Amino acid sequence: MTAMVSEELARINRYLESTMQHEEEARVQVLAAEQALKDAQARAKKGCERLLSLLNELGGKTVTVKALEKSMIGVTVNKLRKHALSAVSAQSEVLVRKWKAVVERSDPALLSSRSSTSVGSS
Repeated sequence: MTAMVSEELARINRYLESTMQHEEEARVQVLAAEQALKDAQARAKKGCERLLSLLNELGGKTVTVKALEKSMIGVTVNKLRKHALSAVSAQSEVLVRKWKAVVERSDPALLSSRSSTSVGSS
């Protein structure tokens, strides 16, 4: 009977050690996933900050109608008006309106005939 109890205790001990090992592996995996999420958030934040910085930089530049048409940057910036981050969306909308005003001052007929191409519209 003592041998049976010893075997049972040994089996329970192996089971507990195995369970603890699996729990430790799961804990390590959860911690790694948490760190990966934090890293992704940091990269996303830096990306959004960089995007806002570029939009602000673009807003400070003097552009010509020809440059807007040739580069098609208005189309790219116009797409950013639907960005999930409201600051990016708002800044891109301001920029598109500013560029549309440049086009309109240059030639009001040009804006109405090309509103869906070079400076982009929604």
